[in-house]
Amino acid sequence: MKWSNRIVVETRRDDSKYPKEGVREVEEKRAEWGQIATNSRFMELARRKKQFLFGWWIISIVIYVIFLVSANLAQKVFAWRVLGDINLGYLLILILFVYCWWLAGYYASWANKVADKITTEVLEEFKGGGRQKGRDALPFSR
Repeated sequence: MKWSNRIVVETRRDDSKYPKEGVREVEEKRAEWGQIATNSRFMELARRKKQFLFGWWIISIVIYVIFLVSANLAQKVFAWRVLGDINLGYLLILILFVYCWWLAGYYASWANKVADKITTEVLEEFKGGGRQKGRDALPFSR
């Protein structure tokens, strides 16, 4: 295909829809992000989230690898019929599927109880800590 046969579409952004920010405002927001990132409560949140997710990730990987290895080594056991045409392998895959959904729900519950509480505390600290209150208090408030 030749270059002359390509269609070039020019897109233009309507700048009137976006807030106009100067370099100073962007730098101020960057500074606030830096303050948030070095906040002890925010660092605790990141640490707790990392511990929670890493632990469950290890458990999930171990379960999955055990399932794959055992499915390969014990093919006759996985072929046992449990209910009609459903064999043990299908049943174990269904259990893994239910486990994944349970884990997603458990993480959502943990995040709602623990992570959201700490996040709210960090946000309140930055909203009330001598900074401008309201919609423009934080860099991600727009």
